[in-house]
Amino acid sequence: KFVMEERIKHALSSLSAADTVGLRNLPTPSANAQTSPRTSSCRPWNISDYHQRVSTFTISTWFAKPSCIDPLVCARYGWANKDVDLLECQSCKNRIIFKLPPSLSSQQIQTQAETFRTSLSKEAHKPTCSWIDNPSPLSFSRLPSTRPHLIEDFAMRAKNVFAILHSSPQFAHKLLIDL
Repeated sequence: KFVMEERIKHALSSLSAADTVGLRNLPTPSANAQTSPRTSSCRPWNISDYHQRVSTFTISTWFAKPSCIDPLVCARYGWANKDVDLLECQSCKNRIIFKLPPSLSSQQIQTQAETFRTSLSKEAHKPTCSWIDNPSPLSFSRLPSTRPHLIEDFAMRAKNVFAILHSSPQFAHKLLIDL
């Protein structure tokens, strides 16, 4: 029975998305690797699990990525940051890298990032992964809507600060220089 399970796992792990610039599937950890039950489950509705996945992203390992693949987006689709430019699905353990050559234009980078983002929900996972088309709610990555007055207060304060900066000649000059 164990041999058959290993053969099935090997066959499934060989079914991976095609390599592209910026999206490369990597071998998954060995079958003998120990994983905790919490990290191997797919519970997209659990906000604590979502926050745990988000907390794996750091500036030193997921730096200067386009906003369409920020930590909040990646975590919604079951991905945790394991190393520099490396994500791992918390359920199927598939791994993907997002690394681009520095010679690409900003438009090319954005195009590659959008392709990568699309793959986060489907192709980058193993075919039997529970995260496929099953993300955490978008509301997990937003400010709580139960306190709209906080957002309104923040917006009002930001407008006031901006108005003060523009009304002062020395600040207005500094803003023009920085732009």
